[in-house]
Amino acid sequence: MAGRQLGRKGRCPLMYEWHGKKYWGAAHGLAGIMHVLKDMELKPDEVEDVKGMLRYVINNRFPWGNYPSSEGSENDRLVHCCHGAPGLTLTLVKVFGEKEFLQATVDAGEVVWKRGLLKRVGICHDIGGNTYVFLSL
Repeated sequence: MAGRQLGRKGRCPLMYEWHGKKYWGAAHGLAGIMHVLKDMELKPDEVEDVKGMLRYVINNRFPWGNYPSSEGSENDRLVHCCHGAPGLTLTLVKVFGEKEFLQATVDAGEVVWKRGLLKRVGICHDIGGNTYVFLSL
């Protein structure tokens, strides 16, 4: 996996970079890639890399539960399907059967409930996409 090569340079087993940034979101980054990988037939070491990436992201979320849009970002204003807790929730819910990820899934859903009821109706940056979080929980 190409993600392993970039991951070796940091602390996360898998990493993705686009235009010089290591994005974490569903539309532009790790959450979207992991969402797809969870539906693939993976070798045991690849499964461990996916779990390790999820652990890394969970351990590096903001203290109040939201997720940065990219590696090292300190900006906590995005609660969109493409960046922040909503996209990560959609990925975490796919591993819901694994107890270690359950609390992170619930916590991310709480962030969406408290801060993600947006006014417009689009899928990427608005309530339309964030609604999928509640349908998936």
